[in-house]
Amino acid sequence: MMKRSVLLALIPVFALIAVGCSDDDDSADSATTSVVTDGGDSSEETAPPPSSIDPEDLEVEVFGEGTATITLDNGEVFEEGVACTLEPQIAAGQEILFTATAFDGSIDVTQFGPDGPNPDLASVGIYETETFDAIWLADSRSAELTLTLDGSTISGIGHFQPGEDLGAGLVAGSIEVNC
Repeated sequence: MMKRSVLLALIPVFALIAVGCSDDDDSADSATTSVVTDGGDSSEETAPPPSSIDPEDLEVEVFGEGTATITLDNGEVFEEGVACTLEPQIAAGQEILFTATAFDGSIDVTQFGPDGPNPDLASVGIYETETFDAIWLADSRSAELTLTLDGSTISGIGHFQPGEDLGAGLVAGSIEVNC
């Protein structure tokens, strides 16, 4: 026979299990969040029910696929297959005019628009695919970089810095993405 103290200790556990397993239809329809303000006041907000959006509908429309080639004046050449989006779009509050990103994440070429926190920024990155550490970076804020879009071809010239080292010497290079 179980000791009374062990039995009493198990009662709250069983109560939690019973509450967690209850079939409360309202809990599936909404979630409640408590919000406490600086003044110590609290209120509850009810989140809308989860939607039944088809994940297929959430995919970004890709203009096409192609190849990006970045050639540095030091002799290094990087070439990867990329997904291209050549129509303007808004992402995270920033207008993106066109972008090409390698399927493995190793190359990113993006021209931002005038609206947003990084107006008219041109950016090119070459990354290590295992750690996503930057190998070479170029952007129009820290060095000369110009990107243009002509039909389905992104081209550009600029100066690349090694990795995240802003103080290192710059290496000139060219970018060509055929989508």
